[in-house]
Amino acid sequence: MIYELAQLRPDLFTPHIQTLIDELPNANRRMIWGILQFLNVMSDDNPKIIIQNLDMILEASDVSSVIAKDNMMAILAKLSAKKRYYSFLTPIILQRLSYSAPNQFPTYVELIAKNIKEKNKTALKQIIKERVKDISSPTKQKRLKTVLIQLGDI
Repeated sequence: MIYELAQLRPDLFTPHIQTLIDELPNANRRMIWGILQFLNVMSDDNPKIIIQNLDMILEASDVSSVIAKDNMMAILAKLSAKKRYYSFLTPIILQRLSYSAPNQFPTYVELIAKNIKEKNKTALKQIIKERVKDISSPTKQKRLKTVLIQLGDI
C-alpha cells in the first residue's frame, strides 16, 4: 500500500498529497481508508494541507469504514497536539467523540486525552461520563475510568 511506502520515504509523496485528497469524493470505501491511512502517515510533516482540506477529508471518513474513522481521529489527535491547530480542532474532536461508535470510543478518548488542555478537560470528562453507559465491555469501561482519573476527575 502507498501508506507503507510513505512511511519509508515521505519526501517522495509530499508533492502528491493534494492529488490523493482530490480523489476522496470519487473513491470507494476501501480507497478512502487507504487514502486516510496515507494522510495519517503524512500529517505530521504536512499539517497545513490537511487543515486546508479538512472538510473534504472529514466527509470522506464519515461515509467510509471504521478504519477510515480510526485514521481520521488519529490525524485530528496529531494535528491538535500542535499549538497552532489546537483551538480550531478541539471543538471538532469533541463533537466527533460525542457520536463516535461505542466500540471505538475508548480508543479515541485515549488518543485525544493525551493532549487535551485544561480549558477543555471539563467538556471531555462530560462526554466520557455521558457515553460510558453505552459501553458494554467492562475492559473498555475501565479504560475510560482510567482516563477520567488521568484528567483529575476521580
